[in-house]
Amino acid sequence: MINNLKLAFRTLFRSPFVTVIAVLSLALGIGANSAIYSLVDQMLLRPLPVLEPDRLVNLGAPGPNPGSQNCGQAGACDVVFSYPMFRDLEAAHTAFSGVAAHPFGANISYKNQTLNGDAMMVSGSYFGVLGLHPALGRLFTVDDDQTIGGHFVVVLSYAYWETKLGANPNVINDRIIVNGQTMTIIGVASKDFEGTTLGVTPNVFVPITMRREMLPGRDRFQNRRAYWAYLFARLKPGVSMAQARSAVNAVYRPIINDVGAPLQTGMSPQTMVKFKAKEITLEDGRRGQSTVHGETQSPLTLLFSITAVVLLIACANIANLLLARAAGRTTEMAVRLSLGATRRQLLAQLLTESVLLALLGGIVSLFVAHLTLGLLAGLLPSARANAMHFELRTNVVLFAAALSLGTGFLFGLFPALQSTRPDLVSTLRAGAGKLAGARTAARFRTSLVTAQIPGAAAEVAILRGSSSGNDVNVQGFEGGPDVNMNSRVNAVGPGYFRTLGEPVLSGREFTAADVAGAPLVALVNEAFAKKFNLGRDAVGKFMSFDRKDSLNVQIVGLIKDAKYPGVISRLDPNLPVERLTTMTVQVKENVYLDRMISILSAAFAALATLLAAVGLYGVLAYSVAQRTREIGVRMALGADAGSVRMMVLRQVGFMTLIGTTTGIAVALAVGRAAKSPLFQLDGNDPLVFIASAVALALVALGAGYLPARRASRVDPMQALRYE
Repeated sequence: MINNLKLAFRTLFRSPFVTVIAVLSLALGIGANSAIYSLVDQMLLRPLPVLEPDRLVNLGAPGPNPGSQNCGQAGACDVVFSYPMFRDLEAAHTAFSGVAAHPFGANISYKNQTLNGDAMMVSGSYFGVLGLHPALGRLFTVDDDQTIGGHFVVVLSYAYWETKLGANPNVINDRIIVNGQTMTIIGVASKDFEGTTLGVTPNVFVPITMRREMLPGRDRFQNRRAYWAYLFARLKPGVSMAQARSAVNAVYRPIINDVGAPLQTGMSPQTMVKFKAKEITLEDGRRGQSTVHGETQSPLTLLFSITAVVLLIACANIANLLLARAAGRTTEMAVRLSLGATRRQLLAQLLTESVLLALLGGIVSLFVAHLTLGLLAGLLPSARANAMHFELRTNVVLFAAALSLGTGFLFGLFPALQSTRPDLVSTLRAGAGKLAGARTAARFRTSLVTAQIPGAAAEVAILRGSSSGNDVNVQGFEGGPDVNMNSRVNAVGPGYFRTLGEPVLSGREFTAADVAGAPLVALVNEAFAKKFNLGRDAVGKFMSFDRKDSLNVQIVGLIKDAKYPGVISRLDPNLPVERLTTMTVQVKENVYLDRMISILSAAFAALATLLAAVGLYGVLAYSVAQRTREIGVRMALGADAGSVRMMVLRQVGFMTLIGTTTGIAVALAVGRAAKSPLFQLDGNDPLVFIASAVALALVALGAGYLPARRASRVDPMQALRYE
């Protein structure tokens, strides 16, 4: 083995051109794959750093959900529960044992250090269910969330404690202000724990019973038609998911039928049947609760597929280069076979060389992966980037190593088999001089190359992906059974629509006079007016969010429809401000996945084209070298330089035509498959296909020009003496 390794090093250094091209090609391919794998691992694969994460399950209750819903990045609106339902399930001692409310923007002040960031409201059982231990002090227990509004305690995240408080061990029992409320620090969470919602890194954790104090106006603790809590549980030892589902629904169904059903008004008998038949669903909770999992699965799968194609192109290039190099080693292989070396020994030697080449490429790929991760960090919005890790972690390095070994065998096997054919000595003795240029190898090389040619305040931030809804009653509109009376609701400040440049179609905007204690007023958009048959006469009508007979909110303005789910100065360092950002940044954050896919796809496509050009150049250069004698004969018989160049370029044209035709067919299929994540864009634009075909043809002709030019300069006399 040591001798094989020494010989492999000497062989690689004897052909530096092949070695450098191979190492760089592999570095680009493996580096790109490793960088995307890092994202896939963090967003789709990695479990929470908690005790036995495979025992965690997320709860949902799809079906009719009338009332108000507050949902965000932790999950869709059909998986949130009411606070009373959480307490009912908790008291029943089923397999259910934990709850986490969705995160919220928090203004945190500690000894004149102010930070606007994320916080999370959790139950007293939250840390216990996860099996976590504190890094300092203690974590919440069930005693910390028994009284609504009565637990002014907080647990810090390890990152906030370390970076903002200097890892001060004396912070326990210090005071910290969260959204204007003075809280007592009781502990610091474990080092690697960053919450249970991917994409949101809480700085602090507060008891769920402090929701009213953290978010004034959001009480609704006793309202069973107010859904806002995300629930998860840990399966008890020996309990399967099916058993847990049966146990929790045995508690849930009577509550839905005996307590929840009588609270529903205006519901048809058919919908009531569906409501009473609702069941709690359980899903794998090892990765926590986050909409990021669903949002990124298709894009990251697409990017991973693209980088895999790039790596395959790199492997095809290196296989071509190794086949070309084998032509210069025919004598060596023949001599070693004639001296008694076995084919197995030669295969081991050649595979050692290819694996060593791949490992060298893998080492350089770590640098490429580091640069690519830096690029990815720049493409992601700051909130997402802060929740991700862009350094080369151990698992990424191991992935690159495994990929290097695998590709070493992949691109090295066929050239090794071809170079050690049993008829090697007889072929050499026959003087054909075409060992590595045999028809099988030539067809393989050609096939490889051909295959490569393919400013205002708002409770719910605009385009943030969060939303809040509530059933409404509108003057003059009779609902009736099963009529959807729900509307998305946002609380905004004076000048909000003027700041956004959205005109008020009729009536007025909110002013400084619309304060607490003043008559309740609202603005509605065109969609609201159409849904409730108000038309252009919405201004002056009354509505309500509670009883139908109250109608205590007057509509004072009508605005145009605009998207909002998916700017204030610091007047007071302790003033609660939720997720301060500019509209430009907010829009960029809303489309970060589209931007990332577009930029990375374009970059990887350019890289694939470059590698294809290198591979085409390699196979043509080798083909010209193998046909030197034939070219000499042609020129001795009167062929001029132009006809020789055309002969080589015709070969380029043939491979380009076949490759482009096949590539377009594949692209048409991929375009149809990828149309859903393209957001109404045409995945089969004919202009794009034409432009791509022209670009590939130009690249192919450019790659073939130098070999064609070299062929046209062959000296007939020297060519006839060749071999």
